[in-house]
Amino acid sequence: MRVVLLCVFAVNLAGGFLTMKSKMARIAMTLSNSPNRVVIEVDGVNAPITSANFVDIVNNKIYDGTVFFRVIDDFVAQGGDPAHRGPEYSDLPGVPMDLETGRDRTIPLEIRAEGEPLPEYRAPLSDDKQPVLKHVKGAVAMARTNDPNSASTQFYFVTGSPDHTRHLDGSYAVFGHVIENIEAVLRIKKGDFIEQAVVLPPGCDLEEYIPPTRQDLEKMQQVNHHRFWRFSFFSKNLKIV
Repeated sequence: MRVVLLCVFAVNLAGGFLTMKSKMARIAMTLSNSPNRVVIEVDGVNAPITSANFVDIVNNKIYDGTVFFRVIDDFVAQGGDPAHRGPEYSDLPGVPMDLETGRDRTIPLEIRAEGEPLPEYRAPLSDDKQPVLKHVKGAVAMARTNDPNSASTQFYFVTGSPDHTRHLDGSYAVFGHVIENIEAVLRIKKGDFIEQAVVLPPGCDLEEYIPPTRQDLEKMQQVNHHRFWRFSFFSKNLKIV
C-alpha cells in the first residue's frame, strides 16, 4: 500500500484534494511598490490544504495583476481577487471553478492547534486552544466571508503588531510568512498590485488526497500521540498504519 507522512500539501478538487510531496514551498512575488521580490514560505505541515491552494493559484497566474484593495495601517493588506485587476491583465484566469459544483472553488477553514497531530477543519478553534500559526507581522492568511469555509483566492499580509491582530488567531487560516523583503509588504498602499507571482524551484508535485474528517480526528485522539500518522492516498478514510 502506498502511504505518505502527514506533512503534505493539498488542493481542493472534485472528489477530494491534491497533495504536494514537499513540506514547504516558496513563492516569489513582485509587487508594484518595490523592485525587489517578496518571498513567501508556505507551511504544508501545519496548513496543508490552505498552502497548496495558494500554490495552485500562483501556478495558474491567477494572482498576477491583482490589486491590494483593502489596506488598513498596522493591521492587514488584503488582495488576491481576480476581479480587482488592471486592463492589461484582463486575459488572465479568474477564480478557479469547483468541477463538482460548477461554482467558485473554496477551501475549508483549516487551523492546527498547539499540541494536536492534525489541523482542525471547517470551524474556528475553541477558546481553550491556541493555533500553531499566529497572526504575527509578516504572516500570510486567507481572507473569507462570515462563512468559515468560503476562502478562495483572496489573502492578506499581516502588517500589524500582535496587539492589533491577536483576535484573528484561531478564526482565520494563517498558512505562511514572509521570509524576504518584508519592508515592501509593510509599505503596501491601497492600489498597489502584484505584478507577478511564481513558485520557486524545485516546485511542487501534486497527488490526490482526501483529508481526515472530524470523526477521524476523534479516533486519533484515542491513540498514543507519539506514533507517526500516515494516510492512504486512495481511500476517503484515515488509516493508521
